[in-house]
Amino acid sequence: MDAVLETRSLCKSFGALTVANAVDFRLERGARHALIGPNGAGKTTAFNLVSGLFPPDAGTIELEGRSIAGLKPEDITDAEMQQFYKAHSDEYNKPEEVRVSAVIVKSGNMSLGVNLLAALVKRVAQTLDPSFDIEILEMHHKGKIDAPSGTALMLGEAAAAGRKLKLDKQSARGRDGVTGARRTGDIGFASLRGGTAAGDHSVIFAGPSERLTLSHLAEDRMLFAHGVLKAALWAHGRKPGLYTMIDVLGVA
Repeated sequence: MDAVLETRSLCKSFGALTVANAVDFRLERGARHALIGPNGAGKTTAFNLVSGLFPPDAGTIELEGRSIAGLKPEDITDAEMQQFYKAHSDEYNKPEEVRVSAVIVKSGNMSLGVNLLAALVKRVAQTLDPSFDIEILEMHHKGKIDAPSGTALMLGEAAAAGRKLKLDKQSARGRDGVTGARRTGDIGFASLRGGTAAGDHSVIFAGPSERLTLSHLAEDRMLFAHGVLKAALWAHGRKPGLYTMIDVLGVA
């Protein structure tokens, strides 16, 4: 069978943390596939590399035989839409008439509170000047094997978007020993592990003589199911398209 999507030796690190190490997989046309692994195994990162959200450090990604490694999500989508249009030119008059046929709500975390927190973090980062340093603190149960958490990275991306920064270029992780003074503009991460904590996240804006802290505490993992149900009810009857939890919450 021919491969629709194939990766070879795909690698990605965030600072000293290697999240994807020589990942190979092949998705064949017409077949069903599942990406299975324990919490922190890098499943989400693999999808983010393929979708173009993160550029790989090394390795190749081919979609329909064409290299897409390093392309932005919108460039990958545009290229595929053009290919689709060429193959179905007898059905559509122009590429703009090709539309997504499903309602999709996509988010790195389905919690209503976390998504509202991310929106607030972006707004505050945009509003406060760079004299307010940004630090992200997260705590999870002692069995979690990756750090920082995916939600912490999601909040970091929100803060970086507010400051118009690239998170992979402006993040500080795992400080230890004599690290020197804090680099201006960095977004810092700190991770705590212990007990049965479902997920606590705080974003600290530390400025001259004052600090602002925005926090979310997960007390029960059922909150993620509640978020999914809220998104499903919101999506029912909507026009086909790609939406986020920000759309569900109605946050501009």
